Amino acid sequence: MHPIQRLPPRIVPRPLCEPVRQRARELGYTPLQARVIAGRLDERHLDRLEALLRPSLANLDNPSTLPDIAIAANAIADAIVEGRTIVANVDFDCDGTCSFALFFLILTEQFGVPPERVVKLIAHRRKDGYGLSQTIADTIIDRYPVDALIVTADQGSSDHDRIARLAEAGYRVVVTDHHAVPASGPPPAAIACVNPCRADSVFPDRSICGAAVAWLTLCAVRAELIRRGHLPTTAPRLQAYLDFAAAATIADCADLAGSVNNRAFVTAGLALMNRPDARPCWLAMRQLLKIEGPVTAQDLAFGLMPRLNSASRMEHASLGIDWLLASSVEDALRSAEVLDASNRERQLTERALKEQLLGHALDVAEQGSASVVAFAPDGHQGVMGIVAARLVEATGRPSAVFVSKQSDPTVATGSFRSIPGLDVRACIAEVAANDPEIFTGHGFGGHAAAAGAHLAIDQLPNFMIQFEAAVRSRVDVDRLAPQVLVDERAPLEQGPLLMAELAVLEPFGRVFDAPSFSLEATVEAITPMGDGTHLRLRLQAGDRQLDAVWFRAVGDRSATWPIEPGQSATFVVEPGLNTFRGRTTLQWRIKTLTTAIEWA
Repeated sequence: MHPIQRLPPRIVPRPLCEPVRQRARELGYTPLQARVIAGRLDERHLDRLEALLRPSLANLDNPSTLPDIAIAANAIADAIVEGRTIVANVDFDCDGTCSFALFFLILTEQFGVPPERVVKLIAHRRKDGYGLSQTIADTIIDRYPVDALIVTADQGSSDHDRIARLAEAGYRVVVTDHHAVPASGPPPAAIACVNPCRADSVFPDRSICGAAVAWLTLCAVRAELIRRGHLPTTAPRLQAYLDFAAAATIADCADLAGSVNNRAFVTAGLALMNRPDARPCWLAMRQLLKIEGPVTAQDLAFGLMPRLNSASRMEHASLGIDWLLASSVEDALRSAEVLDASNRERQLTERALKEQLLGHALDVAEQGSASVVAFAPDGHQGVMGIVAARLVEATGRPSAVFVSKQSDPTVATGSFRSIPGLDVRACIAEVAANDPEIFTGHGFGGHAAAAGAHLAIDQLPNFMIQFEAAVRSRVDVDRLAPQVLVDERAPLEQGPLLMAELAVLEPFGRVFDAPSFSLEATVEAITPMGDGTHLRLRLQAGDRQLDAVWFRAVGDRSATWPIEPGQSATFVVEPGLNTFRGRTTLQWRIKTLTTAIEWA
């Protein structure tokens, strides 16, 4: 097994935007808060700085500027008023399953649609493939009346051929999505394509997730139903369902720095999750994960959403929907326990595939490659995206993991993860433009940070060469390396009050990540945790004794620890709170270690 030291991370003091820091101080933020803000936002955000830092639904961008939203709202309203079946075809990830929960509950609870007229249609990740696939189109034609309205969520923008087949059979299809739209434009066979990423979209924010697009569309449906007199003017607004949009926003790694919308969705959704009368799914997962304090965006990202996503990775997304829609805490807890077991299976499968591919990834990185493309013929399709992310962490390079497609072993199906500043979907699109034969009969989709693709296995070597060229033309290869950004030296003197000061800046997430600090300390003791890959450390920093945890510190149970008791190092750490039996203490989470950090 390759030791962690082969490609040590580059520890970089986070650049600071001085105009943003000054403006934050003028708004009343402390020096530490202003430093954190100025390390994540820049001059582009100055005009909306207060709206970003104090999230409010009042600051949402005007949804009427989303393309085709009025057409979509009219079509959905028609189906509701006329009593027709609505088939919700959603993606199988967290964003898609949360989108279905939104559709189902709003349609049935607020718009009066009988539950039996809202049909759940979700592909199986390994058997059916991505998007509105051929098997999904076959299922619609075989099972549902031609007057049923087909509504997608978190997919559909790249599925023109299947949508055209449905249209030819007499079905009407409404697409709601947030993924990149093909250069040829949105699917013309769809009667509407609500997608902020369309070239003709004037909606200001292209970073909202699929569930957010679905929620905005349903808000437009509400307005249309009121206009028609189908709902009273006093009909409740739909903010009570933003817990699903918040969960999807975090799970889909949407931008939490420059998006007023995403920050407002997550803030509103977390407030709902932390209510005493929160949905059973959130109360059950809080119980399962032993969360004693408020649920945070970090809890969603590292605790709740991986378990929800494990449903489609290991079995079928319906398991996750059962949890989201549970009507009692008892039912939700039973579903949560199934998801937790599925997640443990996912972790084992992920670890095995990562260890199979890590050596290859490190080899090509050390040889100067700008990208990593790995192929594991017998790999599990459900974990390839997570493993691709792990290879990015290990190499600092955009990475893809391909496996043989379960339904057709002549086809390789792959998942891509990118590095900051590189649009990985654009790289794949360049390959397709330069050599269309690579994707003959297959395709690709996704967005800047993550994408997926299918191609014939015999085309994989050619794809690797061309993908490498596309990446290399966009990056400085000499600067590619695992990288960890650090805000400043750990302010140890503040103790637990530090978390209260930083909590003002929540929610933390992609691009607006939680603060990291450097900490010079000596290790006094180490205790393995869980399966032995996690460590608990007691550190001595000056005259202070500190508790710390280090998740995934060890590659497997037989691997050596990255540091031993008695040794000193500079750690990169994140602060957190550990609540146990009603007592809350500050606990540092170690991200990595280094010999030194050169501060300016």
